[in-house]
Amino acid sequence: MKKTALITGAATRLGKELALALADREYDVIIHYNRSTEEAQQTAAKAEAKGSQAFLLQKDLTADVSGLVSQAQELCSGSLALLINSASCYESGQIRDTTVDQFDRIFQTNLRAPFFLAQEFRAEAGSGQIINILDNKIHFAQFAYSAYALSKKALADLTLLAAREFAPDIRVNGIAPGVILPQKNRSQEYLTWRLDNIPLKRKGHVADIIHALDFLLRSDFLTGQIITVDGGESIQPAGRDFTGYGSE
Repeated sequence: MKKTALITGAATRLGKELALALADREYDVIIHYNRSTEEAQQTAAKAEAKGSQAFLLQKDLTADVSGLVSQAQELCSGSLALLINSASCYESGQIRDTTVDQFDRIFQTNLRAPFFLAQEFRAEAGSGQIINILDNKIHFAQFAYSAYALSKKALADLTLLAAREFAPDIRVNGIAPGVILPQKNRSQEYLTWRLDNIPLKRKGHVADIIHALDFLLRSDFLTGQIITVDGGESIQPAGRDFTGYGSE
């Protein structure tokens, strides 16, 4: 029986790329999505064209996620071996400007959902691996993204906590991307400014994240680790973000 991976937020952007990469690596995939129905169907079709089974699973992660992993297990007849928490709510906002609704929306998606999905994965799958998709903002104090940055920093800590609690049966690791898939509304001038602060002086590619994924899949003596894929940006004294562009 082939192994199956559940990838949250797998209809678009990085989640989609992770799902398709796993299909290439002979995983069946469960494509979680919220509102992106058409895109989820397209991702499923591409995964099936690679010879994998693809299942669709819709859920708003700001709601109660209990039962989601059980549904995934039913879809794949109990072959679930990998959970990738890729879905993310990405919003800027300084502490003084962040509303309660915004804070809750970000934390429900970026921390609460991965927390309880990991809990249920432990109970339902019993073995395998969890990979949390983080952000290189965990290495900075970028207050312009206060709630978002805090949620990802907390998810990084959850990665370490779960790695200790779930060992030896489940390995838990993280990947923290830098400039890989910039927002479509970012100008070339902004990207040039941002990349100037990266030691390798260039943006990364989805393939760089997939290389990290491959490493985590194959390295069964690895748990509680976070691989930062950002061209060295996180070793700089301060990171750059869109809210600081043009202020210098």
